[in-house]
Amino acid sequence: MLRHVRNSRESNRVLTLWVGSVVGLMVGAIVFFILGWIITALAAGDSQETGVIVGVLLLIIGTGLLIAGAICMIVLFYQIWKFVIYESRYSGLPTSIDGPGKAVGFLFIPIFSFYWIFVAYGRLPDDINALARARGLHETLAKGMGITIPILNLISIIPFIGFLTGLISFVLQIVFFSRGLRMCKTMRDAALSWASAIVS
Repeated sequence: MLRHVRNSRESNRVLTLWVGSVVGLMVGAIVFFILGWIITALAAGDSQETGVIVGVLLLIIGTGLLIAGAICMIVLFYQIWKFVIYESRYSGLPTSIDGPGKAVGFLFIPIFSFYWIFVAYGRLPDDINALARARGLHETLAKGMGITIPILNLISIIPFIGFLTGLISFVLQIVFFSRGLRMCKTMRDAALSWASAIVS
């Protein structure tokens, strides 16, 4: 039991770290993108080569932060699925996906990923909500968000409107993962309290 509790605590520490990293990187990316666009537009209008170079560098930095944020988000997604699957198995509950590696890894399979993204995001609320009910938690993760995020991600490949939908998707994913994280923390705290009561 104590080993199980320690594993739960460690899982939530990792989740908290990744949520903070995603938010920081995404905010930084937005700031650099805005500055880069403004400086590049102004410099191009005045034919200032140095200003254009600075603006382009800021856009490149923003792109790097955006990629880093996306990577952190993928790792966060993996960690949440890992927590849910581990806790569900411990509680004797079935899971929609066999393992966190499959949940995230299948997202990188060409063509098939267009289908799998709906599975990976859409079934997470089902599994985490089932686990929450088993633990006596009344909070739920919205199923609608698990469907909306994949739709926005697919729309984001369309030129021009893709950037806007992609940005909205990132914001929704942060909310989606943050709510899932809060539920995981609540379940962990309940496990800690139960374990402490048994030990005492």
